[in-house]
Amino acid sequence: MSAQADILEVNRSVIAALEKHNKIELEFAFFDKAVRNRILVILSGLFTRQKQEFLVQTIQKFASELIINAEKANMKRVFLQKENLDISNPQEYAKGLKRFREEVLQNKPIYQKALLDSPYTIIFSAEKLENGSKIAVENNAGITEQEMRLVQRRIRLAKAFTDLDEIFEQEEETQEGAGLGLLLILMVLKNIGIPIDNFKFKPARDKCRFELFIPQNLVRPDHIEAIIQDLEKEIELIPTFPQNIQEVIQICEDPEAGVSDVTKKIEADPALASQLLKLANSALYAGSSKVTSLAQAAARAGLNAIRDMAVALSAKKIIESRYKVFQDFWKHANQTAFYAKQLADHLGRKEQAESMYISGLLHDLGKIILQAVEPESSEKIIKRERPDLKINTSILEEVQLGISHSQVGAKIAMHWHFPEELVSAIDHHHYPAAAPEEYRFAASLVHLADSLARIDDKQKTYYQIDTFALDMLNIQSMRELEILHEKLKKNWIQFTV
Repeated sequence: MSAQADILEVNRSVIAALEKHNKIELEFAFFDKAVRNRILVILSGLFTRQKQEFLVQTIQKFASELIINAEKANMKRVFLQKENLDISNPQEYAKGLKRFREEVLQNKPIYQKALLDSPYTIIFSAEKLENGSKIAVENNAGITEQEMRLVQRRIRLAKAFTDLDEIFEQEEETQEGAGLGLLLILMVLKNIGIPIDNFKFKPARDKCRFELFIPQNLVRPDHIEAIIQDLEKEIELIPTFPQNIQEVIQICEDPEAGVSDVTKKIEADPALASQLLKLANSALYAGSSKVTSLAQAAARAGLNAIRDMAVALSAKKIIESRYKVFQDFWKHANQTAFYAKQLADHLGRKEQAESMYISGLLHDLGKIILQAVEPESSEKIIKRERPDLKINTSILEEVQLGISHSQVGAKIAMHWHFPEELVSAIDHHHYPAAAPEEYRFAASLVHLADSLARIDDKQKTYYQIDTFALDMLNIQSMRELEILHEKLKKNWIQFTV
């Protein structure tokens, strides 16, 4: 069953449970796709009721981090028992931990199956309270002194730190549970107005429980509030589209309009006319013969393509008139846009192909604004990115600045009055599962297009692609993904020759 169908199946029961009891629990042996999808539905249902939908993405990342750590702790105990090693003996624990990293983490599916036959489980719960919400993750494996000290250290550092350099200068990532990921996500929570003291660590002999209270009213730290206000002021200063571009867009969206109507308007704009001829003769639309007139070009491309071409041309012109934009930015943006359109066509979503092209083209637009408003912080973020540890720019931006480039990009898209689907695709292209249900396909498609373009540039691997996105797009195997990627890459090379 696809992720989309699975979510629809459980949605009603989750909402009903929240309505009746104000609380819902989910018990499971390990963190698979089905569990992930149910937790997403629970969080969406809870925070929709609380009118805090904007929290779903952050709390999902928080819950996932805790659940992955709990699963790892349970798996560690299964492994040590199999090896006849005493977890309470520091020497045996250290010996077993080294082998655990080498064997179990390389053969995770085998040990996930072993968890089904073990007494170890994980319980996730979400509860609506009068003045907020509570999220909890608990496993029944207990915790060692070493593990407990590590968690407590991360909590202390999250309270004290406000800067990325402070974190990375003092902390090195370990392969233990509750590693650097927990520290980073706690700092993200702090930046959106959830105090670290609201995070409770409750270890016991036979279980380990983490709780987070999310208040109804969130107050960001002053320095984060100042950064976000500066960004919002900057976005307000970005010009809207020129009148002639707005008129072209209106004509293209008018169901009564025809190709001749838009051609007359484009004739008055040499830059737009030139771009339309180039588009109509490109590999995306090229027919058996080259077109030389605007009427032929408009007929070949169609009104939707003309609208999105006008949007892309105007957006690029506005941004380049205000900001320093490196060539590599547009190279990646153009390739992501091309892949997004091709993916939409391949997946039978031709009606979305043009809007996905624009989403792909502008998905990283927020990076330009962040670099302009916060240049020093942007340099720190670039320096500290670790894709191999799944520490990407998005979470580092949220730690350092309290907002990510995708969120800034979505604000620009709203400033330009883009459709909600396009805004959501930009906003959630790093975490498509957190998008509103009706826009998860679009966010997943842009995520995959962005990921494949980064794989081409050796900035990412297939294994770093969000599996939720692959499920949403119904890509069932690594081989299927590789074949699709090769096809897209071949088309891109032909397009750019």
